[in-house]
Amino acid sequence: MRCGSLVLLTCIHLSLVGCGDGSEVEPDGGDESDLAVDGPSADLNPPEDAGREDMPIATGDVVIGGDRPVTLRIPEGYAGESLPLVLGLHGYTGNGEQLDAYFGLSRRVDDRRFFLVSPTGTEETAGGNPFWNATDACCNFRGSRVDDVAYLTGLIDEASALVSVDPARVYAVGHSNGGFMSYRLACDAADRIAALVSLAGATHDDEADCAASEPVSVLQIHGTDDVVIRYAGGTIGPSAYPGAEETVRRWALRAGCTGDPVPGESFDLVRTLPGADTDPASYDEGCAEGIGATLWTIQSGSHGPLFQPDYADRILDFLFAHPKL
Repeated sequence: MRCGSLVLLTCIHLSLVGCGDGSEVEPDGGDESDLAVDGPSADLNPPEDAGREDMPIATGDVVIGGDRPVTLRIPEGYAGESLPLVLGLHGYTGNGEQLDAYFGLSRRVDDRRFFLVSPTGTEETAGGNPFWNATDACCNFRGSRVDDVAYLTGLIDEASALVSVDPARVYAVGHSNGGFMSYRLACDAADRIAALVSLAGATHDDEADCAASEPVSVLQIHGTDDVVIRYAGGTIGPSAYPGAEETVRRWALRAGCTGDPVPGESFDLVRTLPGADTDPASYDEGCAEGIGATLWTIQSGSHGPLFQPDYADRILDFLFAHPKL
């Protein structure tokens, strides 16, 4: 049976993640099987932009990616305007279809006018688990030499040859291993990525491994009760990863931000947690123009929370508010 069905995906999520009560899988320090979590779908809605009139335009979804094919989602009625491109990156053992079911981004393509690709990583030689070759900690456990940065930037190039992708509005969104990969992409191709959203991911543990040529806006979303990728940081096998606060701090420093992050008004992000469960905090002093560095801390949140219906809109709002200037 394939894992693409929402029913099966929901069952997998409920059994592995424990409905956001913090009781999911094994504690930090276990093996890579702890990372085999992808969330369920949420019934989830980016601005219209003036564009170019001088390029050939593809209408209707098209397949790109060569021997690693993925569908480029194109908004209905697209007529050549310059629009954002979002890359959706799944967690370890997952696939692009599952990530899209969880985050619900494709349901917003038409209304909010953006292009979307949700690719799938390569499969491990043993076990066949899809993964992204992101950081030392996550999740190239079999020593693959795949260059996922080259693959993903190649997707940006292919999409840009078919439709009018606004180069100032190319974004990455990822969960777990996909969150790690979003940071790797920002480190290695900062000139191509305007902003990223990472749910339960982390940046490189060794800052020397991140050679970002310019600042990138980041939104880290992380649950305090995540026992797969710890909120405070931890290890996967012999390799360490920084915590959520440290991850955002490093990208804030890269943008020249000073001072401490400023708390915002708490809000309700997760269906299974009571009240205003998420506390935002953003750096707002000294940052390079247009750059944001924000952390959403989900109190008692797990590795794959069941989000409210407005989750996709919230993360798209962050991304689209942070183009490259």
